[in-house]
Amino acid sequence: MKNLPSAPQWETPLLKPHGLGDLNKFGRRTARRDLIEAIDGVSVHELVEAYGSPVFVTSERRLRENIRKIRRAFDSRWPDVVHGWSYKTNYTTAICNILHQEGSIAEVVSGFEYDKARHNGVAGHDIIFNGPNKKRVQLERAIDEGAMIHVDHFDELALIGDIASERRQNVRLALRLTFDTGFTEAWSRFGFHLESGQAHEAARRIAAHPYLQLHGLHSHIGTFILDPRAYESQVKIMCGFMREVEAGQDHLIDYIDIGGGLPSRNALQGVYQPPQQAVPDLDDYAEAICGALARETQYRLDAGQKRPRLIFESGRAVVDDAQSLIASVCGLKMLPDGRRSAILDAGVNVLISARN
Repeated sequence: MKNLPSAPQWETPLLKPHGLGDLNKFGRRTARRDLIEAIDGVSVHELVEAYGSPVFVTSERRLRENIRKIRRAFDSRWPDVVHGWSYKTNYTTAICNILHQEGSIAEVVSGFEYDKARHNGVAGHDIIFNGPNKKRVQLERAIDEGAMIHVDHFDELALIGDIASERRQNVRLALRLTFDTGFTEAWSRFGFHLESGQAHEAARRIAAHPYLQLHGLHSHIGTFILDPRAYESQVKIMCGFMREVEAGQDHLIDYIDIGGGLPSRNALQGVYQPPQQAVPDLDDYAEAICGALARETQYRLDAGQKRPRLIFESGRAVVDDAQSLIASVCGLKMLPDGRRSAILDAGVNVLISARN
């Protein structure tokens, strides 16, 4: 009888925390060491002398490049596209105005942001009014100025209905929808649930009201979405709902707003791979979104009808890599595991070396 090979020795599994600076399959990741001495040709030292430390600096050049790249990706694939700059991402006046100069409208979620957009010269009809807490006076102003009002819940819908009835004034609305795409965790806190029937009930109430009209659909499926198929699923679900509600009203839905969530190429989200590898190209997202929209709205072309406008509300993908934080070192610290870190006047602690 031949000797059988001996069984391999059992090794107890070992779980070891991965620390910043340790080796992984992509090599050693230490703190960033790329030295930046100037931003758009302006010396970092001059900026600190003029504005102090810490200070946030935004590159106008990069900001314009980013929004133009995003718009090209979508404009080349869909005939009617609108970008709504998300004020909540960064409502610095200069940043907002640069993006408005580039053709972006305003997407706001509060009365403060609505006022700021109007102060920036944005016309009421170029404001998307999102958010779950719209006051009566804010809704009345938005109605008067023709803003795109996205309804978040039944109490808000009832309030808008009361305003419309009291004034005997027609009001055009959009519904914010929430549903499961199968790719991302559903953001169920805001909007009308599709699976539970809330969205259909909201559409029914609008259709039954003498002064309310449903002209838009909106949803936001999350942030830093790394799989373009999530948007493809989103568009398919929204278009399915659109066909259902159009059958019960005498007009078409004017626009579909897919919200934001397009990722930027930074490592803020803690992705394992380098952002250049982990984050798909913007063209991949545009192709998935516009391709799905074309397929799902073919029925309109077949009937000789106009396809809906596409609205998207990217924020971080536009501004993330256009901003830099300049800070000064106010102290050094040795960590218990032998690593060193720098304490910055911006209130953060930054690793400056791997273990010895």
